[in-house]
Amino acid sequence: VDLPPPARRLVLFVGDGLRADKLYQLYQDENNSSLYTRAPFLRDIVLNHGTWGVSHTRVPTESRPGHVAIIAGFYEDVSAVTKGWKMNPVEFDSVFNQSRHTWSFGSPDILPMFAEGASDPERVDTFMYGHESENFAEEYLDNIKVVDDGIYKTIQLLDEFYGNDMKTAYIFTSDHGMSNRGNHGDGHPDNTRTPIVAWGAGINKPNKDHPTGHDEFSMDWQLNSVRRNDILQADIAPLMASLIGINYPVNSVGELPLKYLNNTLLFKVQSAFVNAKEILEQYQVKYESKKRTKLMFKSFAPLSNSTHSPDVFINDIQRLIDAEKYAEAETLCRILISLCLEGLRYFQTYDWFMLRSIVTVGYVGWIAYSLKFTLKEYAFNDSTQSIVASNDPYTALCPWFISSKIRNGNSIWFFAWTISCLFTSIFTLLPVEKGEDITLVVLGGLLIVITGCIALWKSSKFTIRSHTSVRNMIGFQVGLVVLSIIVVYDTTSKLKDKAGLPFLNQIIAWIILVISTATPFVYGLGKQHYFQRLTTISLSFAPLFVILSISYEVLFYYFLTITLMIWHQIEYLLFITSHPTLTLSHKGQTRKLEIEDIRIALVFLFFIKVAFFGTGNIASLSSFSLQSVYRLTTVFNPFLMVLSTSDIMTLNFFYLVRDYGSWLEIGTTISHFVISSLFSLFMILLFLLSELFVGEVIVDFRKITDERDEKKIK
Repeated sequence: VDLPPPARRLVLFVGDGLRADKLYQLYQDENNSSLYTRAPFLRDIVLNHGTWGVSHTRVPTESRPGHVAIIAGFYEDVSAVTKGWKMNPVEFDSVFNQSRHTWSFGSPDILPMFAEGASDPERVDTFMYGHESENFAEEYLDNIKVVDDGIYKTIQLLDEFYGNDMKTAYIFTSDHGMSNRGNHGDGHPDNTRTPIVAWGAGINKPNKDHPTGHDEFSMDWQLNSVRRNDILQADIAPLMASLIGINYPVNSVGELPLKYLNNTLLFKVQSAFVNAKEILEQYQVKYESKKRTKLMFKSFAPLSNSTHSPDVFINDIQRLIDAEKYAEAETLCRILISLCLEGLRYFQTYDWFMLRSIVTVGYVGWIAYSLKFTLKEYAFNDSTQSIVASNDPYTALCPWFISSKIRNGNSIWFFAWTISCLFTSIFTLLPVEKGEDITLVVLGGLLIVITGCIALWKSSKFTIRSHTSVRNMIGFQVGLVVLSIIVVYDTTSKLKDKAGLPFLNQIIAWIILVISTATPFVYGLGKQHYFQRLTTISLSFAPLFVILSISYEVLFYYFLTITLMIWHQIEYLLFITSHPTLTLSHKGQTRKLEIEDIRIALVFLFFIKVAFFGTGNIASLSSFSLQSVYRLTTVFNPFLMVLSTSDIMTLNFFYLVRDYGSWLEIGTTISHFVISSLFSLFMILLFLLSELFVGEVIVDFRKITDERDEKKIK
């Protein structure tokens, strides 16, 4: 803008995780019925000195994308869903980069990325202090007062230093909100509505003549006497650039909020014109990039006709400004910005049809080929015999609907199956968003200990090796579970008391994890009874669940493990009954597929998914609770968690992939697709790993056969 800027300097305050309602609302004094504010200085600014409103953030509501939107004016790149608070995946321009010098004070998780992307890193000095996630509690509300006092003292120092020259503009906002549980990341209004308060040079005073903009959300703030001016979070970057007269960040998609500016109509409309040309330039770059690489290029229709081309818009706006028709020029600027943003979205998704077609053909071809190979190698016999599981077709159904001749004498297993399934199904009704409940963790651990003691007592019935060594191993594993319960309970108590993570507890927890995980590999080298091996594997993972759980996860693991072991035993009984002439065969011998294998495969896939998704919502980091890993470390490191499902589901999830929304929403669609894509590879690796876990197990068919013969004689 070829006009002098209203401010010579700008101060940006960003309150980490501050919700709009928690800043603006009034609180009731515990000692009397009077109301008070936790931010008296900022409330005075809102009522008497500046312009305020609600800044609506885009999801994901995380620290890095929030700061990028505020300072650079553009929103999260989809590929950043795997990067947490690390550097942005692409270099970008920002208000900091356009200024002559920037001093930034804040978290080491956020500030380095702005120095990294600066054209001259020496122009961005960063003074960093430790960052710690807050819990939504009284201390969270108390911090509002601390922040308010800090802002007041900072302004006093700046005004004194610059001699109250009235050339400083101030903006206070937040990178994201916070849920009542202390989490953020998704698109809940508590996370997307943040405060925006601006005052100082170039900022409008409170509009008390037309106090509009209020809704039910702000009715109880008692701010109805002044106008509420809501903006989008990315709009803050062009606002800051306009106030101090610097170039708009080249990647900014924010729209300049003219209601915040206190300047001439000419300055406002020229600022809006520059804003429109900056976003139009991004559209032109995308347009030329696609046009150069496409044989049958199809342009964006709303900006490709004779009456709505970019040149026509630019000429019309300039003509209106020259004619001093500022209101009409401003309206045309807003229309141009809106069309350019739609065009950017159009080119971003330009290749989706081609990509989806190629991926679809690839997966359908793979499905057809794998199905043909499986049927040819394992389903069709050279002989004309029919493919049946047994004389009873009900073996492919739920155990309670199989033939009575199989259930006779084994009713205890089928009753246990029903009970375990009922208990396991309870967890599907529980909310995936849960708070810490150490009582449930301890209860789950105690159930595992009790069951382990029962296995220790009955170990003589499934012993191939020395009975003493088996008892010692099971006893050792039960002891690890007991120790993990003690460590978790003590660590949780210390963390709640703000005593920090005890170093001894941290060391013990890591030792338990290493030893417990290594036990199946070390102890599984020799021949073992299959039930003994299952017990060893189940107890090996129990300490991991105890240490990493915050609520009902341990209970889920316990009931799921019991259900799996009962299912294994029922399939064992069904197989023996269906193959009365079975004899032991050498390792590696295969057989043809049978009808009952369909049931086994479906139940297996079902349990794979229940095991993975049953403990909570693992879609993304936004729903991941830090309380569990605090028992191992207090340093947060993002990670990607994936598993697998099937090829058909892969195609479905591929078409559901989204490049907009929260980390929870984007992460869910992407992780579903990645999970499905890795299914084949994962299953191969899983079977290889299971061979190491299972080792050489022994199934005593003769004992079952003898028992069956005795029943026939009777």
